[in-house]
Amino acid sequence: MDTIIIMDFQCNHIHGRINRSWIVLTIVFSLMLLTLVPVSAAVTEKVPTTISMTIDPATPKDGEGFMVTGVLKTKGGEVLGNKYVYLDSTKAGAQHGTLQPLWQVKTSTTGTYSFYRPPQSPDEDLRVRFDGTTFYTNCTSEVVKIKR
Repeated sequence: MDTIIIMDFQCNHIHGRINRSWIVLTIVFSLMLLTLVPVSAAVTEKVPTTISMTIDPATPKDGEGFMVTGVLKTKGGEVLGNKYVYLDSTKAGAQHGTLQPLWQVKTSTTGTYSFYRPPQSPDEDLRVRFDGTTFYTNCTSEVVKIKR
């Protein structure tokens, strides 16, 4: 009977060592994960963007269509192709912030976009915007008033 008690004691001793090993491994693994958090946060910083807008002709006459064109790029100058940009519009004189989406297009490989506004377009305020992506920030052009 003494032999069985000794073996039981030895098994409990080994079992206690295994439990402590798992605790140590869990602590080490948790510390490793915590050190990775700042690295992943730095990776997700978005690149700032800008969008230009040009009206052609600059002052469209009554009954004259016009183009809204521009370029989407990073603040560092890299053009952003294959991204959706939106033309927002409202009638002139409407309250600030009432611009509504009118149309969307994808930028070309050179980051350029264009919208055509037909001759029957009313007096309106226009702006273009890029809503951003996982990697790029959103940006909005200045509002341009079209009065004929």
